[in-house]
Amino acid sequence: MLNSRRLREELLDFIDHGQYFIHIDMTEVDFIDGIALGALVSILRRTKEYGGNVFIIKPRSFIREIFNLTRLNEVFEIR
Repeated sequence: MLNSRRLREELLDFIDHGQYFIHIDMTEVDFIDGIALGALVSILRRTKEYGGNVFIIKPRSFIREIFNLTRLNEVFEIR
């Protein structure tokens, strides 16, 4: 299990090493809170600074619904 802080740190490290297109596989994510969503938004902003993007891959239906309710489905590309 990856906590929000560690997720943010690891993804920022990828960006710092030139990885500006981040794919996050959410097939096994069974919980997401506001802190994790905030971390994802932070990562998205950073990638956009370099012309990149964050892709949310295969979220479960209830995770997809959270993205819809928070309107984050409008800023993240969900596949």
